[in-house]
Amino acid sequence: MKLLIGEQIIKTCELMHRMGYVLGGTGNISFCEGGHIYITPTKRDKATLNTRDIAALTMDGSIIWGEPSSEYHAHVGIYNLNPRAKAVIHAHPPITTAMSRVEQFPEMGPSDKAHFLEQPIFIGYYEPGSAVLAQAVGEASLISKIIIMKNHGIITWGTDLEEALLSIEAVEHFLQVYMYERLIKLGKW
Repeated sequence: MKLLIGEQIIKTCELMHRMGYVLGGTGNISFCEGGHIYITPTKRDKATLNTRDIAALTMDGSIIWGEPSSEYHAHVGIYNLNPRAKAVIHAHPPITTAMSRVEQFPEMGPSDKAHFLEQPIFIGYYEPGSAVLAQAVGEASLISKIIIMKNHGIITWGTDLEEALLSIEAVEHFLQVYMYERLIKLGKW
């Protein structure tokens, strides 16, 4: 593994933890390069990882080293169906995760759309770590870079980790503004 990849994954983990998008051992981050997938370990606090903790997989999901996230199948599913994906992030930002429980996404205005490359796509609930979840997110990744999983959170992909994280940040910010707007309109402000 190139040290730079591990360092980028660790930096992204630290950012997500500070932003409140992952809590303890939740969420996972991967990067695909040279026919290998580098991914965060399972059930480990994202705020305390170091580069030695990063696991590696082959493109078919075989473990090369480490103890990969229990969600590694979803990452493999995206990479194998979508060759444009080079980075995948799964997180649980509070408002986005709450929205995943109601299966609807508010209408975006013109200025909101400037922050998105495309509309998020919702998929149904599938058992975390399952082959059917991997297939569903892989297929959804061909439609959008932003996938909201029912009762589960968000998974995004990008050409690099920054792009994947910015998608999560943009969704969470948009939903926060939407929530405040609704409260103001209800006179609850």
